[in-house]
Amino acid sequence: MNTARNTQHATRNTQDTLPKWTLFAGIALLALASVIAYSAVMRLALGRWGFPLDDAWIHQTYARNLAQLGQWAFVPGVPSAGSTAPLWTILLSLAYILPGSFYVWTYLFGAFGLMLVGVGAWQVSFALFGRRRLAWGTALFCTFEWHLVWAGASGMEITLFSGVALILMGRYLGCIQAQLRQQEQTPSLRPLQWGLLAGLLTLIRPEGMMLGALVGGHMALLLFGGRFAHRRRSTVPVDVSVSDLLVLAAGFLLVTGPYAFYNWGLGGTIFPNTFYAKQFEYSILLSTVPLWRRLLSVAAVPWVGAQALLLPGFLYAVYVLPAGGKNVQVERRSSNLLPLAWAGLTILAYAVRLPVTYQHGRYVMPVIPVLIVYGVGGTAYLLDRVGIPTLRKVVMISTPILLIVFWGLGAQTYAQDVSIINCEMVTTAQWVEQNIPPQSMIAAHDIGAMGYFANRPLIDLAGLVTPEIIPILRDEPALQRWLEQRHVPYLVTFADWYTTLGHTAVWQPVYRASCPQVEALGKADMVVYHYVPAAGQ
Repeated sequence: MNTARNTQHATRNTQDTLPKWTLFAGIALLALASVIAYSAVMRLALGRWGFPLDDAWIHQTYARNLAQLGQWAFVPGVPSAGSTAPLWTILLSLAYILPGSFYVWTYLFGAFGLMLVGVGAWQVSFALFGRRRLAWGTALFCTFEWHLVWAGASGMEITLFSGVALILMGRYLGCIQAQLRQQEQTPSLRPLQWGLLAGLLTLIRPEGMMLGALVGGHMALLLFGGRFAHRRRSTVPVDVSVSDLLVLAAGFLLVTGPYAFYNWGLGGTIFPNTFYAKQFEYSILLSTVPLWRRLLSVAAVPWVGAQALLLPGFLYAVYVLPAGGKNVQVERRSSNLLPLAWAGLTILAYAVRLPVTYQHGRYVMPVIPVLIVYGVGGTAYLLDRVGIPTLRKVVMISTPILLIVFWGLGAQTYAQDVSIINCEMVTTAQWVEQNIPPQSMIAAHDIGAMGYFANRPLIDLAGLVTPEIIPILRDEPALQRWLEQRHVPYLVTFADWYTTLGHTAVWQPVYRASCPQVEALGKADMVVYHYVPAAGQ
């Protein structure tokens, strides 16, 4: 790559930015169209609305109780710290205040998140590569990437989290890169804005603090690097001060502090219960699966799609961006890799603490736009270097075609996922609401739809809103004793989730979901068990 030419090109393009309203409007329409298309395909196929994850119903339950009862609680009257995405829950609560269906508003909020993904990907791409066409190609790719559209229609916080992360990276890198290039109209540092965005990101998902830490760490690198650079040259590329770091931290704490104190007062921890319960539940994988296999498995999931064609370009970008040239500052090289560092840390964190890839790898979906940014930019640079017109045409034709093919396959997958949740979770919860006495306690492993539709006292066997369960999540005899001591009459779980719990004579099945699509996949149905004590008990 001709570093001098690209640096000059990037500088010129940085001054020739697209009008903001055009950028937002164009990407918003594409994001909205993608999400609407997925939800429309699902509605036509199933004849009803829904979500592809039971966890989406957890957010809906919290949001409804917040809007209608003014309570931050899953079970009315029982405050709990079971939401890892409080900002998303607050946004969803508007769906129960605004006119119209909460389904439609939820899909619109997801489309808004996908719009932020497109805009943020545009900004990050432009900051790294300085080419408007590359930035537009990256934004278009993201708004049609099937994982991200699935996420936008999922009722979950995935696209909002990814979008805010990209906006933070884009605004930070845009400012830092402009200062490093010493442009005529150089924007000033905005540490308060970055801290507030990092705080909002953490309120969407706790792992957002990793990006905040990376931004703070890079600012510290600029601070101390600038002091050494001052001895070597007359000007300092980026004038970062200690007060800037303090302002960044203050902005972050201003947003996250209240919720951390709330969690501490409620459960003795600064993070929600879900943050710990999920890790404990799957901790057995940490001891039975080697780290390298977990890392490989988690890192591979985001590449399932048209982005696989971008892998050579991604690797090329990872190679050339930090290399730069003799006249490229170390500070700029490090900023070029900041988004990649965040994506890598996210993948590593899940490989170490929560190495699961179910539901299409939803936990690592937020890193997909970052991979696309580097993949699209690196592919363009690689094709420039190779200089084979035929190869360029093949890539330019095959990539959009494969993107649309996976987009269509993703729509079918989305409809199937919603169908399974509706048949297994929603239908079972509605049966419970109609057939089990109102005051009967229900112990359930998947509580989303059960909490939303059944309106019964609940014990969460996953520990999300019943944290005292967490130490015995994997101990079935202890769970049995715990339920017996509390005289819990009903158990709702998948037939194959537990080995002994629910499979003894004292637990008698009274309802079983019958879902052809689940049976076709060779999976077990949801079952409602009634506890009938043995004679003499």
